Amino acid sequence: MPNIREAVGAGGKNTIHDVAMVQFMLKALKAPGGHAYFSGGYTNRFGPDTQSAIAAFQADHGLTRPGAGGPEIAGLLRPGSATWAALDAAFQSVDAQYRLARTTEGFGIVYVGMPDSRLAESVNGLRASSNLQPEFSQKVLQLMQLFFKQSGIAWSLVPRTGGWRTFAGQEGLTSDAGYGESIHQFGYAVDLTIANFTWFAPDLRSHKSPVQLSGMDQRSIAQLYAARDKIADALKLFRTTKSGDLAHLQNYDDDGLDSVSSLMALMHQVGPKKMRWQPQYRTPTNYLCDLGLGGDLYFVGTAIDIWQQDATKHVSPADLARALTAKLKADPKFSLDAYLGRASAPAPSGSDGDSKPSEIKAADIKPADIKAVQKILRAEFDAAAANWKLWTPVRYPTSERRRPNPVKR
Repeated sequence: MPNIREAVGAGGKNTIHDVAMVQFMLKALKAPGGHAYFSGGYTNRFGPDTQSAIAAFQADHGLTRPGAGGPEIAGLLRPGSATWAALDAAFQSVDAQYRLARTTEGFGIVYVGMPDSRLAESVNGLRASSNLQPEFSQKVLQLMQLFFKQSGIAWSLVPRTGGWRTFAGQEGLTSDAGYGESIHQFGYAVDLTIANFTWFAPDLRSHKSPVQLSGMDQRSIAQLYAARDKIADALKLFRTTKSGDLAHLQNYDDDGLDSVSSLMALMHQVGPKKMRWQPQYRTPTNYLCDLGLGGDLYFVGTAIDIWQQDATKHVSPADLARALTAKLKADPKFSLDAYLGRASAPAPSGSDGDSKPSEIKAADIKPADIKAVQKILRAEFDAAAANWKLWTPVRYPTSERRRPNPVKR
């Protein structure tokens, strides 16, 4: 039901949520002449028009004439005052949908509060996302409950992608993170939205946003997420530093967590070849890798390139030739055929069985060889995806992060 927390008017605190509610109520109410007390669309910004509307309502109800309890201050509406009591009583005659209106701190839109059953649905949806880490899930649960108690609004997981994701679940998302680079894939992040949210436009028309607050202006959406984040901050839930990703909350601070190095550490732990990896840049991150050969590191593409086995972004033939030549020199028993997964060629007649070349040139590398290496690299990611529960956070060694990649995808 309608309420205000601080005074609205000349000398009042005039918070956006209280101003919005007073303007909303005075726009819904008609003066004796048949016109609305507040004629414009409610804006949540206090000005002379709001002050005049309050004063006109007070005058029509005899609230600014001297009486037994003393006059109200013209143009000032305080919680619990005679003016508020009269406004609240008069508001009982307006359309039933308006009588359900309410606001919450820091949000300048008037809306309809949700029933307890909506919170229960959100909580059940969170609990059904069973792969979220338990301590993190508990903090998100507390956020949902505290915000609902404060506002009557139930936050819920974004359908399908808002909770735990597989590596493959990163496919097609608008995200700077590649496969295995999002902590969604390790149960430490959620994306929250408000589903089926009913709110009122400045002209008092009712809107229902099925998901993602569709139809609402970006300034108001940011206000609503900021109100959520006041509670999230107290619970040590962190926002991402990525601009525009308001829905996202996570267990770690972006400025400290190196999600790419965390993925590399997991791959080194569980990957079939225990490859050495090194990141270059970020968003997207280029990877350098020893290809499981134990030698120098070579460019192998981004996580997306590796996962999708991109035909155009991969280790170069020249680099693969150098890596294989170095391995052959370091380990005479090394088998090219076994490494590349190809059938062994029969030894030439009269040879001693050792037909391996002493040096491999770029021209010797075939497209099938590049494809074979791409499969080897992808196998490291697959192993990390299968063993995601072993993931542990790796932090940046200093406060400095890697530079952004100058080449955007």
